[in-house]
Amino acid sequence: MGRDVIRGAIYDPATAKTVNGRMVKDVFPNNMIPVARISPISRRLTDILKNHYQPSVKDADGQFALINNAFFPVSNQAGFKQDQFSTKSDYMLTSNQRINGSF
Repeated sequence: MGRDVIRGAIYDPATAKTVNGRMVKDVFPNNMIPVARISPISRRLTDILKNHYQPSVKDADGQFALINNAFFPVSNQAGFKQDQFSTKSDYMLTSNQRINGSF
């Protein structure tokens, strides 16, 4: 089979290959995307984020509580819980007339 997926690893899309019928990719060296592979637009957006949207949540040791450049505290894990409610009603007024609705 392929290889284990390492949590937090940044995989290089340019290294994609098929091994035993599965697509695998290599991790970037030192788990960092080389600057030459980052577009000028992305670099500019990063500059804007650093200058105007610095995170304010810090750990007890004074470090920002971030995972892999995410702008969310460590306590916020990927994913979320979402509950939804829906209902539908049908009513036959006559053999030729029906009403239905959903919410």
